[in-house]
Amino acid sequence: MPTELRYLYVAHPLGYGLPTRELNRRKAAVWCAWLADRYYVAPLCTWITLAEVWPETKRDLGLEIDHALIELAPCVFACGGRLSEGMRIECGWARDVVDVTHFHAARPDSLVASEIEWIDEKLSRRGIRRRIDTPRMTMQQLTAPDPIEQELRELTEGVRATMRRAAIQRGVERAILLLAGATAAMVASMLAT
Repeated sequence: MPTELRYLYVAHPLGYGLPTRELNRRKAAVWCAWLADRYYVAPLCTWITLAEVWPETKRDLGLEIDHALIELAPCVFACGGRLSEGMRIECGWARDVVDVTHFHAARPDSLVASEIEWIDEKLSRRGIRRRIDTPRMTMQQLTAPDPIEQELRELTEGVRATMRRAAIQRGVERAILLLAGATAAMVASMLAT
C-alpha cells in the first residue's frame, strides 16, 4: 500500500529538571499527534520517548540521534512557544525549517485560525498535504486535561502564596526594625537634651 507520508522532524523545547521537562515532553507529544492527525506526515521525534527515560546527562547522545533523524527529514517543524538552545542546534542541521515558535503557542490548541492557515500553506509549499479523508481529532481529545500540568499549576500557586506570605512577613519585620530604630533615635535624642 503506497503512502504519501513525509518525514517531519519535530523540534520543541525540553528544558531541565522536573516538572518542566515532563510537561514540555507532553506538550511536544500533543504537537506530534496534531501534526500526524492533520497532515500526511510521520513525525520524527524519538527524543520525546528518550527524554522520559534518559537523564539530562545523555543530552549529547540524544542530539546525535536527533541529527541522524534530521538527515532523513526534508524539514524541521519548530514549535512550542520559544526557540530553545537545543532547537537552534537542530534547526542548524536542517535543510529546511518551518518555525512556528513566533506564534508563542505552547500547544496547538493555542493557535488561531490564521496561524493554522499559515502552517497549512508553509507545509503545503514543502509537499506536505493536509488530510481531508479522515475525521479529525478534536482539540479537546488532543489536549485532555493533563494531571502533571494541573499539579504544576497548583504547585506554582502554592509557591507564589508562600512567597507573598514571606514578603509580608519580611515587611512586618522591616517595619518593626524601622520602628525600633526610630524609637531608639527618639530616646537618644531625649537623653541628649
